[in-house]
Amino acid sequence: MEEEKKRQEEEEAAKKLIPRVVTTQEALKSASGWANSVSIHKKYAVGTVTTSKYQEKTGVFQQVNDSTSTVSNIYPMSNYYGKKPNPNNDPNWDPYNRRVTKQLNDIDFEEDSEDDFEDVRNLKRQPRTVLTEENLRKYLSYETTKLNLEHHYWLKDSFLGKIGHMATNLQVLSLRRLKISNESFVECMHYLKKLERLDISSCPYIGKSGLMKFFENCGNSFTEI
Repeated sequence: MEEEKKRQEEEEAAKKLIPRVVTTQEALKSASGWANSVSIHKKYAVGTVTTSKYQEKTGVFQQVNDSTSTVSNIYPMSNYYGKKPNPNNDPNWDPYNRRVTKQLNDIDFEEDSEDDFEDVRNLKRQPRTVLTEENLRKYLSYETTKLNLEHHYWLKDSFLGKIGHMATNLQVLSLRRLKISNESFVECMHYLKKLERLDISSCPYIGKSGLMKFFENCGNSFTEI
């Protein structure tokens, strides 16, 4: 009897050492402080993002980084996970179909794909929060409303001209301290009709024809330049 009782006590003591399974919300409520709650959010993000669907990935990412949304270089922050799958809500859409059919209005990036120096290739290997040409091709869409490219000197001039075509609903755009040519600026402005704020400070190559194109397209919407 003594041995049985001792064994049961040892089993109960061992069970108490096993962490209780709790939900994320329960863990956050019991957090001892702000730093602890941020750590829980990040662990939840790591465990969720790898296997979850697009909506859950972007929801967790925005929740974890909510305090930085106002200073993010791109908005909405869901853009960091690429374009929304099945944006037209097609009932016959196949999520496992990876085939890409070229369309007549597709943007041509062939002129931007020449052999790069090693330091440029290293830039293309940056994390998703660094706005490289490779990442921007995945991110920019009709949902993008804000884009800050201040001093992103690694972006080619020919690529900058295509930004307006990739994100036609931009409302806030900063090209500050970029050596964008007047031709590329005109090409970019051609597709933008809803710009409210534009920053082209220290862009020495933008000329009169570029500014005229901007005012022609966005004269009724812009509030600050």
